[in-house]
Amino acid sequence: PIRALRKVQSLHIIVSAIWGALPATFTIVIGMVLWFLLSGIVGIALFAGKFNYCTDTGATGKVDCIGTFVNSNDVLLHRVWTKPVQNFDTIGAAIITLIEVTSLASWTIPMFNAMDITEKDVQPEFMSSPMNSIYFVTVIVICSFFFVNIFV
Repeated sequence: PIRALRKVQSLHIIVSAIWGALPATFTIVIGMVLWFLLSGIVGIALFAGKFNYCTDTGATGKVDCIGTFVNSNDVLLHRVWTKPVQNFDTIGAAIITLIEVTSLASWTIPMFNAMDITEKDVQPEFMSSPMNSIYFVTVIVICSFFFVNIFV
């Protein structure tokens, strides 16, 4: 493969250009990693443990989320205090959530969960914290639009 690189001039030019762009690309990647880490830490400070909810919407919090209940389809179910897949309970989960948010694939789910939070171990209420959406809009603007445009 290296001999072919030397014989084909256009391939040599392409590889040289990519090799020359690596330091600048590496700097941008480091900046993005630091931004995700910083945003993840802020997300943990704001939302850690607050995305959790009870499967019974009639429960008021974690202390009421025991026993069984009958859902709207008349099925007897156990009450479970659970958390969504996208959450900010650990730095790993926060960074994965932020990567999903900045990809714009499923950013509305964690944003709406954040807008519904009340406090830790209390059942979420619809639109009780609408200002939490500012965090997600800021992350999306900086990562999706700013960092991606730097690469292009």
